[in-house]
Amino acid sequence: MVKCPKCGKELKHEGALRGHIAFAHGETTPRKKTLDELREIVKSLQASIKGHEKTLVTVNKILNNSITKLEKRVTNVENDISDLERQIRDLEAQVRIG
Repeated sequence: MVKCPKCGKELKHEGALRGHIAFAHGETTPRKKTLDELREIVKSLQASIKGHEKTLVTVNKILNNSITKLEKRVTNVENDISDLERQIRDLEAQVRIG
């Protein structure tokens, strides 16, 4: 048997005393304190993740814009190459005729 130092109530074991003190006298137990600390850590990590999500969204937009610009440049280069190939064929045809 253990006795509560606050009210003198006798309890069967130390675990019961900790629970009694937490509920009857409003003190937090070490486990409750640890759970509260873990909740705060989780909240902090969630906030950090949201910040990183915003950064990733911004980076993704930048990359998508860059890809779009590169695709346009590649298309322009391909068109230029096609034009040059056509000009070469035309010149070759003129050389054969002449």
